Order: sequence, then C-alpha cells, then structure tokens
Amino acid sequence: MKLKYIMGTAGFVLTRTVCLAQNYGISYTTEFQTNMEGQSNWVNLLRTDFEYSIAGGWGVEAATIHIYKPVKERIADDLQVFSNIEEDNLPVSFAVFGLKYENPLFTLFAGIRNMNEDYFVSPVTSLFTNSSCGIYPTISSDPDIPNYPMSSLCLHMRAGNERLNLTASVYNGMSGRGVKRGGVFNVNPVRDGVFGIMSLNSDSKYGNYVLGSTLHYGMCNTAEKGNETEIREKAEKRVREYAVWTSAEIPLINRKRKEINLMVQYSVNPMTVDGCRQYAGWGLDIKNFIGIQRDNEFGIFANYAEYACCREFASEITWKIQLNRYLYVQPAYHHIISDGNRYNVLVMRFGLSWG
Repeated sequence: MKLKYIMGTAGFVLTRTVCLAQNYGISYTTEFQTNMEGQSNWVNLLRTDFEYSIAGGWGVEAATIHIYKPVKERIADDLQVFSNIEEDNLPVSFAVFGLKYENPLFTLFAGIRNMNEDYFVSPVTSLFTNSSCGIYPTISSDPDIPNYPMSSLCLHMRAGNERLNLTASVYNGMSGRGVKRGGVFNVNPVRDGVFGIMSLNSDSKYGNYVLGSTLHYGMCNTAEKGNETEIREKAEKRVREYAVWTSAEIPLINRKRKEINLMVQYSVNPMTVDGCRQYAGWGLDIKNFIGIQRDNEFGIFANYAEYACCREFASEITWKIQLNRYLYVQPAYHHIISDGNRYNVLVMRFGLSWG
C-alpha cells in the first residue's frame, strides 16, 4: 500500500560494489510509533538488493523484503495508512526479480516487480512518511494490484532520457502473497485480471511534472466499512476501472544548498465501486533553511481523499536531519480525520547507510 518503502524510519543500508558488473546491498528500516493514547508499535523492514550485469546492456536484478512488527493491530484506523513502511508481517517475498535490458534511452524489464518505486517516488515525496506520498489512494485502495510490499509478474518499459520519458508496465492483476507457495510467480489473466499503468514524466530546472493513468480488469476492491457479507459479495464481482493522476513539484527557491519546493497532486478514479474516488494533496519541502550545521529537510504535507464509504483528511509535519554522512534522524507528526474519527500519531525514524 505504499511507496517509498525503503525511505523509512530508522534505517540501515549496506551497499558494496564488488566489481564493475555486480552490486549488492542490504537495508534495514525500523520505525517507532505512538498515537498518544497509550498505543504504540515498532515496525521493521529488511530489504536485500542484487544487480549483475551480463553483457550488451543485459543484466539480472533482484530484491527481497522481510517485514515484522510485534503488534499486528495498527495504532490508527486510517484508510491511507500514515506510515509508508507499515504492512502485515511478511517473512519473505520478492520485491524485484527478473531480467533487464538497458541503454541510455531505453529500459526493458521482465519478471517480478511492484509499481511504487517506478512511478510514485520523487525528490519531494520521498521526504514524507504518509503512504499517499508513495502511491495515490485512488490506486492503492485496491488490495490486489502489485502495490508495496506485494509484487507480481510484469513487463516494464521506460523510454526517453532524464528530462522527458515515457514509462509503461503491464502486471498480472493480483499480487503474489510471498514466495512460500510460489505466489509471486503465478500469472493467470483470466483468473487474476490484468493491471496496466503508464506515465509521462518531465524533469527540468522548472520542476518535475507527471501525467499518468492506470487500467485495471480484475476483482473488486474492498476498501469499504460496513456489513462483511455485503463487502464480500461485492469483492467477488469483476470490475473494469481506470484512474488518472497528475503531479507537479515546482522549485520556488533554489540557491546554493537552500531549496524550497512546492508539491501538488491530484488523482481521480470515477469507476471504483468501494475504493477511493478522488484524491488531492499538497506539500512544501524546505531544505537547509533551518539554521543548524547539518543538511536537513523540513516538510509540511496535507491531503484529502474521498472514499465510497467516507472522507479522510490527513496532514504531516516532518523534519529529516542528516547527522553525518551515514546517519539521519526523522521525527514526524500526523493529524488524521477519518470518517469522523481523529488520530494524532508520532513517528520516529532513523537511517544509517554506507556506500
């Protein structure tokens, strides 16, 4: 359900270059949460990465993820999920596993993948911990699509350069549920449906702009509160739905190491039965304006999500401080109004990295 899934709380990253053709890494992320009403939790994420270049632009790419938290129940009943690394316990699953071809203007990948880091991670969104900065709820409210931390078989393509490119992917319509029974390797378009996504991306000194769309044929999503029998009956129906989204990250100030960037987001899913129909968000990313002798980013973010069952407002204030070359600390405060209920959540994140 989220994006930026390694950008978490307390994190540990180990990356080492063995030779020009091979790279591997290990990352460990941990997060401490409290809702200031006596409930707390501790979320842990381990990820391993491996890349091996064969010849002529061909190579192998692989990554595994492992998730653990001691308390299964979440400390806030928000629909968007305030933490972009929180998920159910998952002993092991592939995040990426496949064959890749790459040249300066074209990338093709075939294998297991999820969409988050390909489509919904950007310089500004990577600061915030709210899951909607990793993927819009108009898309992520469907539990079956290959959204973090789940993956499925796909064909992924990217054409263009760093300033202008087109990205497109076609996935098996239902995510794999780990590797225990080969779930991520299953592909059955008739049974599981098909999920397609594409985006046009522009990046220049004037900002980062994205226009994207998705098309999903598969099972109905279940992001609805109410009678369980009714929800289950709806979930058994086949649906065809699409979503459209756009985003802009606009530099307001950019001089030396100091930056202020404005982010705006909008997405709509007019055909969803039980999921999120409309979403809008905005944020400010302020780099190195706070007078301390270390690199730091201060962020303010707020959004509105309209679900079939209710509406949700969420806001976040966060401050990421780079303590040294390897270590950062990031506290965050979330205020959420979901279906008339209010939640106040504090999160503490750390990160340690080499390489």
